[in-house]
Amino acid sequence: MSRLYLYGITHPREVPQRLRDQGVFLVEDDGRAAIVSELDEGPVEATRRNLLAHADVVEQLHEDGVVLPARFGYAA
Repeated sequence: MSRLYLYGITHPREVPQRLRDQGVFLVEDDGRAAIVSELDEGPVEATRRNLLAHADVVEQLHEDGVVLPARFGYAA
């Protein structure tokens, strides 16, 4: 079973193709949207690669609107 990794919160909108290709999507409800991707079981390691990937998603979506970033490693 997979979990969802949270990058941040934003308003509902289109996710850029580059991020969709990486498995990033929005879960929308009541005028807000969680920026998420599926995550396999296990801990999220704080590697340079993972930290930069998290920041890249937040920065890419921030170009088109406000993003409230989530703490690195938050999964549910």
